[in-house]
Amino acid sequence: MMPKKVTFAELEQLLLGLGFVSRPPKGTHHVFGYPALDVLVSLPDYHKKDLVHPAHLVMVRRVLAENGLMNSDEFDALSSFSEVCA
Repeated sequence: MMPKKVTFAELEQLLLGLGFVSRPPKGTHHVFGYPALDVLVSLPDYHKKDLVHPAHLVMVRRVLAENGLMNSDEFDALSSFSEVCA
């Protein structure tokens, strides 16, 4: 079970806290790269306070798990993404 309500700002903070870097925007998408593994996460152009669509959370969860950056259970257990980055 994933966190149900996650803002783009929270998700961005999580990715940056895990070592992703924000890349220049690609059209209408935010792109985050993890240089050590050459992994990219591309998300639609959300505003900071927008809630992230559940399908996008599933995609981020999968990318993190498949690349050994955070297992699915850890992602699912998050009540707030800020606790990971604190």
